[in-house]
Amino acid sequence: EMHYTSTGPDLTTPTTNTSTYTYQRNAILPELYVGIESKSENLLVGFGGEYKSIMPNRYFTDGSGVKHLNTNVLSTPAVMLYGSYTSGKLTVNAKGILGQNLTNLNFIGGYAITPDNKYIPYNNLSTFIQFNYGVIHQVGLFGGYTKTFGPAKDLPIGSYFYGLGVDKANTASERMISDIYRITPTYSYNYKNWKLGVELEYTNAGWGSRSTTGSINTIERISNSRIYAILQYTF
Repeated sequence: EMHYTSTGPDLTTPTTNTSTYTYQRNAILPELYVGIESKSENLLVGFGGEYKSIMPNRYFTDGSGVKHLNTNVLSTPAVMLYGSYTSGKLTVNAKGILGQNLTNLNFIGGYAITPDNKYIPYNNLSTFIQFNYGVIHQVGLFGGYTKTFGPAKDLPIGSYFYGLGVDKANTASERMISDIYRITPTYSYNYKNWKLGVELEYTNAGWGSRSTTGSINTIERISNSRIYAILQYTF
């Protein structure tokens, strides 16, 4: 883990979310990945799986206030399926990832730590599909969706959440993102070394409070729109 790192408790204020590579370093085991790809002239299809372990706490304090060395680790799997198809001026790319505690990939979700120092991961899905057509005049359409399904099992009362897509975590005013979808149409004009492009981005998110069992109760949806423009010269 380098630029994006796993989330976890801050050393000085354990209920506060932070992120650092030390959680993975504490677990000793590096992130493991295995995959297989099949390629033809127009089509690429791939399937992969990963296994990651982190140790957010080097020490924990029991109910009587005694400090102990922690031996528990959070080990989580993920699987992905992806593909790319090209025919003439058309290119289609798609990818889907289903897994647990994927904050080091910058996904929403994460995990909880129970009062007895057990780790419970949240299940997450993230997927997208993208179409591009043309050479000089190129149009495209991107659609993406990600969702947190909640914890792998109900959380005991007094559990704390650590992850992404949460505001004011572990407080009375905590709010969490349940799901996000994005639609992005694009157009670009490509001539020799020049590229002139415009992109419209629409994003919609559902968010709400976390129930006592850990699932997210969606209260409302909120959206935003942005327009990007690019002028590029390549030499």
